[in-house]
Amino acid sequence: MLRWAAGLLPPPARARAVAELDATGLSVAAAPFYPVRHGMRAALHDTRPVNERQGPSGRELVAALRSVETAVDGDRLLDAARVDWDVLAAAHARDPFPSLPSRALIARRDCPDPFTVALLTPWRVEVANRIAARQKNRTGPAERRSAYRAHTAPLVHCHDLSDEIRKVLLPHVSHLRTPLLRLLLAPGKAREVVRATARLDRLLAAVDHGDHGHLPRIQAFWDAVGAELRDTLGEDRTAWTAVARRLTRHKGSLRELLDTLGDPVPGSRKHGPDLRVLIQAPPSVLTAIVADLDDAALERAAERYVGDDRVRTADGLLVTALAQLERAGVAPRRPLARWAHGALAHRPGELAEVAWLYGGSPDLDGSLIRLARLRPDLRRRLAAAHVQPPPAVDPVAELREQHDAVRAQLVLDSSCPDDTPWPRLLEAHAAEPLPEPVLWVLASRPGFPAVLARALPGARTEDLAAQGADAARHALAHLAGRSPGDVLDHCSCTASRRPPPSSNAPARCAGRPASPSSKETSASSSATPCATRAVRPKPPPPTVTPSHSSTGTGTEAGMGAGGSARSTPRSASWTGSRRIPRDDREPAASDGAVTYERSAPPGPEESAGPAGPWVGRTWSSSSR
Repeated sequence: MLRWAAGLLPPPARARAVAELDATGLSVAAAPFYPVRHGMRAALHDTRPVNERQGPSGRELVAALRSVETAVDGDRLLDAARVDWDVLAAAHARDPFPSLPSRALIARRDCPDPFTVALLTPWRVEVANRIAARQKNRTGPAERRSAYRAHTAPLVHCHDLSDEIRKVLLPHVSHLRTPLLRLLLAPGKAREVVRATARLDRLLAAVDHGDHGHLPRIQAFWDAVGAELRDTLGEDRTAWTAVARRLTRHKGSLRELLDTLGDPVPGSRKHGPDLRVLIQAPPSVLTAIVADLDDAALERAAERYVGDDRVRTADGLLVTALAQLERAGVAPRRPLARWAHGALAHRPGELAEVAWLYGGSPDLDGSLIRLARLRPDLRRRLAAAHVQPPPAVDPVAELREQHDAVRAQLVLDSSCPDDTPWPRLLEAHAAEPLPEPVLWVLASRPGFPAVLARALPGARTEDLAAQGADAARHALAHLAGRSPGDVLDHCSCTASRRPPPSSNAPARCAGRPASPSSKETSASSSATPCATRAVRPKPPPPTVTPSHSSTGTGTEAGMGAGGSARSTPRSASWTGSRRIPRDDREPAASDGAVTYERSAPPGPEESAGPAGPWVGRTWSSSSR
């Protein structure tokens, strides 16, 4: 209490008071007072450097840790303190910390491995389970700017435990909680955990309740289980079927399960095999077992992948399972194709990996065909699954009839395997544009002409470049002729599937005309109207502001609903910033007053201007 009170004094007086307390020996004999519960929130908002914080350190921190009432109080105390691990380790060696401060200390990510091992000796399971809290990023008060909320500490990457700590934890793995079990299942080290556990069901529950951030560790668990099973069962088909029925319900160790595999278990026959276990079997065994299962039994085997009780990482595990079924040589089945489409419909990068199931489901076939339009390798693989048609009498006419890229690939490969009839294709395209899927198939052929490359609507540069060498040259040449701003605009438009703006139209800022080019300058000097351009939609009405004035001349006339005429003299002055109509008028003079000459009658969408309907006229405005 006296030492805490001395800390409230000004720096010169504080130093003298602390020296006097040290001289009397009171600070060593008594536990100093530190307000853990009521003062900790104020300490956590301390943004001063570490060496200037008011939190305890050294022997004060040791005494304060021994007096905490909960592990959360210990966490807050360490967050605000200046931690010296050497001092804490020495204090623990002299007098081991009780359970509560040990749980707070071992949860720190910066806790040294030797000190962690010391805190676990003697063994206390409640202290060991707190190691899983290292996944939470507990920042110090200097880095914390918002209000303190203990429950919003963000998760970081899985903490990798050292071999020294794993050696202490493995003998007690059957008693650890789920978060710590997942930390132990590191890729390449999961097999020792599977061998050490006496409760395989608890380890399986930790795996099943993991999320996508734990997918590598979940896959490491199943790889370890598969390696153990293959070493013991070999290619015994009956044993693999039995273990696939019983493993996910076994409450002992894996070794006990394998030793008692031949013993009858009541009720085990009513449960079907689990596909997660079956896919670990050798290829010949897996192919034979799956071939003996009808569609209904196969659906029951994949319940944890696609059923109502599926695990949270079912889609990620299903990709691996389908790949193993393909490597084993399992024949495509309708349930497999339906699962693949349900799990991967929105993941085109992985959808291409299940192309071996093409033809098993209309939904999956449609997704693969749409993806094959832009992927030449997938397109050729899907085309190879069809029967090769005979050569067409008129390949160009036959290509025009195809409206998906796979069929177009078939026609082109059967009729023109080596030489592409580019002159006939260009002539046919000039008469009537070829279908877009046909153009994508032609883009992968050598000699792909630039005319057809420009005909692909809204093609992204990377998609066109992936078709072949000639298509890539056209894509790069298309970008090379643009300004950097046009390139960015093109990328933005293609990403959102909007048609890119014409590269010939000059860029304009809203509210003011573009800078005239050399041709426009010469046209304005001779005061002649420029050529007619396409009429765009009408500009928005002006926004009235007192800072800019413009005067127009002419007549605004319009007819009301009852036929009465309404006219507004164009010479009426109005004040406001306005958007000057573009593209259908060009400046006719450059002497301070810009005159826009209308060169085409207005369209129906442009029947009304800023102050009323358009009637053929000349609109002049003076600009500053």
